[in-house]
Amino acid sequence: MRRVLKFKNIVLFLSFIFLILGIIVIRIDNSKQGIGTSSYIENNKNYYINAMYPVTSSESFNKKIKTIINDKVKQFKEHSMIEHQIPFEYNINYKVYHNSNILSIVFNTYLINDQAHSSEESFILYYDKKNKKEIAYQKLFSDQYESLEIISNIVKKQLNNSNIVVYDGPDFNKGIAPVPDNYQLLVFDKNELKIIFPRYQIAPRSTGEITININYSQLNGVLNNKLFDVNYHGGKRINVSNKKTRNTRDITSLKNKKYMLITFDDGPSGAITNKLLDELKKRNIRVTFFVLGSQVEKYPNIVKRAYLDGHTIASHTYDHKNLVILDDKKIKWEIKVTDDLIKKITNKDNNYLRPPYGSSNDHVFSLIKKNFIYWDIDTEDWKIKDAQRIKKMIINNAHNGAISLSHDLYSTSIIGNMAAIDELLKKNYQLISLEEAEALGYLDTNKNESYYFLK
Repeated sequence: MRRVLKFKNIVLFLSFIFLILGIIVIRIDNSKQGIGTSSYIENNKNYYINAMYPVTSSESFNKKIKTIINDKVKQFKEHSMIEHQIPFEYNINYKVYHNSNILSIVFNTYLINDQAHSSEESFILYYDKKNKKEIAYQKLFSDQYESLEIISNIVKKQLNNSNIVVYDGPDFNKGIAPVPDNYQLLVFDKNELKIIFPRYQIAPRSTGEITININYSQLNGVLNNKLFDVNYHGGKRINVSNKKTRNTRDITSLKNKKYMLITFDDGPSGAITNKLLDELKKRNIRVTFFVLGSQVEKYPNIVKRAYLDGHTIASHTYDHKNLVILDDKKIKWEIKVTDDLIKKITNKDNNYLRPPYGSSNDHVFSLIKKNFIYWDIDTEDWKIKDAQRIKKMIINNAHNGAISLSHDLYSTSIIGNMAAIDELLKKNYQLISLEEAEALGYLDTNKNESYYFLK
C-alpha cells in the first residue's frame, strides 16, 4: 500500500513540474487508423507550441517523424526568442489518407507571430503499412518523370476546363511543369489521387490552396504496380493479369485493302505505353510491340494488357544488345529469355524478332530461325522528339504494306503517331498487327524471312 501511495505521489509531483514548465507529452492510441498519435505541448511567455504527429509500428519511421518534428520545433523556438509583445503560436497537425496498404500522411504547420502574420507549410510522408516502412517518393510511380508528365497534362486540362482563377501564361506553366518540386503534395486516397497546390504556386493568394482530384481510371500505368499491386479502372481495383479473354477482331473484310503496320520498340515503359494503349483502343486499331525482356519483367501487366487488347507482342531481345558482336551462347540467351517471358504472358510461341539497331548478318539469322521484321519508315522519334515531325515522317512515306518504327518511350511519339494514325484512317488505310498480317497472308512465318515492308 505504501509503495502504491509513493508511486502516485511521484506521478503527481512530475505532473506538477510539467505543468509549471508548460511542457506536456501525450500519447493517444488510434488503432482504428492503424497508427497512434503523440502530442507535444509547450507553453511559456514567449511562445505556445502544440505539435501532433503519428506513431506507427515502425521504429525507424517513427524516429524519422520525430526528428522532423523536433527540427521544426527547434527552428520555431529560435525564431520566437526575439523579443516581442505577444507570444508566438506554432501548431503542427496531420491527417492520414488510406489507399489499401499505402498511407499518405499529410502534415500541416501553422505559425502566428506577434504581428498577427501567419505562415503555413505542408509536407507528406508515405508509409507502407503492410511492410512497415517508409515509401520513397520516386517509388510511387512506374517511371517518375513519365508519370509526372501524364499527371501534369491531366492537371492542365482540368484547370483549363474549370472556373478556378490561376496565373496566366509562363507562371502557370512553370507551376504545373512535370518536375518533382511541383508535385510534392500527392495524396493517395481510396478512389482518387489528390494533388495539392499551395498558395502562390499556380494561382494568386486570393484563390488560395488548390486541390485537383484525379480518378485512378485516368492513371493506369502511372503508379508503381509492384507497390500498389493493381491497375485502376473506374476507381475499382482490378488485377489485369486475371483477365482471360483477348479482344480480337474480324479481319476478313480487310483483305486486299490498303494497309500499314505501326510498330513500337523498346517498351513497355509504364505510363507512356498505357496512354498509347488507351488511344489505340479508342480507334479500334492494332499495332505491334517489339518488347525488351528486361522491360517485360518490370511491366508484365502492361504487356498482358497490350496482348489482351489484340496487339502483337514480339521480341526485341532482352536488353538491346547488338547481336552481331555477341557470341552464340549470348545470342541464344537474349532470344530464349525474352521468348519465355512473352510466352508466360501470352501462352503463345513468338515467331517475330526485330534485332536491336536493325543489326544482323547471315550467321545471326541462321542461328535464331525467326522472321526478322525491320522497317522502311524510321520516324527517328527518339532523336527529334517533335510530334509534328513524327507525324509528317509517317504520312509522307506511307504506302501499302509499309512498316513504321517508333518507340513507346516518349509522349511526343504517342502524340505524333496518333495524329498520323487519324490521318491514315481518313485515307482509308487499315492499320493491322503482325499477327493479322500473317492471317491475311501478307507474310509466312514458316519461311523465316526478313521483312522491311510487306507485299
